[in-house]
Amino acid sequence: MARIKEKNNIRRKSTVKVLFLFLTIFFSLFAFGCAKTSITTKAIIVPHHLLVENYLDDFYKQISEKNPNIEKIILISPNHFDYGNRYIQSTTSLTDKDKSEINIDRNEIAKISQTGAFSIEPIYFEKEHGIMNELIFTKKYFQNAKIIPIRIKNGTTKNRLDKATNELLKIITPNTLIIVSADFTHYTDEKIALKNDERFIKYFENLSKVKEINFDEIKKLATTENAKTADENAENYPVALDSPESLYVALKLLQQENALMFAFFKRTSSASLLGLPNPLDNTSHIFGSFSK
Repeated sequence: MARIKEKNNIRRKSTVKVLFLFLTIFFSLFAFGCAKTSITTKAIIVPHHLLVENYLDDFYKQISEKNPNIEKIILISPNHFDYGNRYIQSTTSLTDKDKSEINIDRNEIAKISQTGAFSIEPIYFEKEHGIMNELIFTKKYFQNAKIIPIRIKNGTTKNRLDKATNELLKIITPNTLIIVSADFTHYTDEKIALKNDERFIKYFENLSKVKEINFDEIKKLATTENAKTADENAENYPVALDSPESLYVALKLLQQENALMFAFFKRTSSASLLGLPNPLDNTSHIFGSFSK
């Protein structure tokens, strides 16, 4: 009788141990599944031309679904109208088109501005469509993310761009998304625009093999083939990219993050979408993402 009781006690203890082990594994897996994981998409390149608003919405939606834990966005745009004094600028206060406050990462922006890498110049930031048009989608799909908006003037030197890049590297987290707001070929016919864009797409697809991001190479790619005028200051001067400076900063950041694997999404243009006969009305768009 005593032996039977002893066996039953051993069985009970074994059962408790197995149950305890099972519960430990279960809750560990549950906690792991609930933990915030880092995002897989590290950057996207998107147009700021709202002619392709539907494609933008679709692309942003896909990125948000694949990367639900985005907590910080570095949004880089050309300074289209040359507003402000310094070459690279940000702002700690910004309202969207509905006059509601944008969730700006004021602390990080203030820290970087103290280094001199860029200045805080809020003047006319609301007029920069390279920033404001992207905020339509970041507000919709990344509601909890803090935004660091940056606008860069054409002609900014490599030294200034490198200084800004080095400071931005210090604030990138595993859940930071970089957005390059850029339109591609301007003011030329569709045949030339398509050639320009194919060169850029090929360049993006080969980035994971390069040892160093070369600013001169990007500027060369940004010069359109067969430009009809040699005057770079002309209002409608043909370009293959409106901000080589913005792209350079983003790619330097991605290289440090080992995230230069490009995934092409779509290429469009106003000429191909609307059948516009005048080359001066044409603007092209490349959508894509970069990941590790």
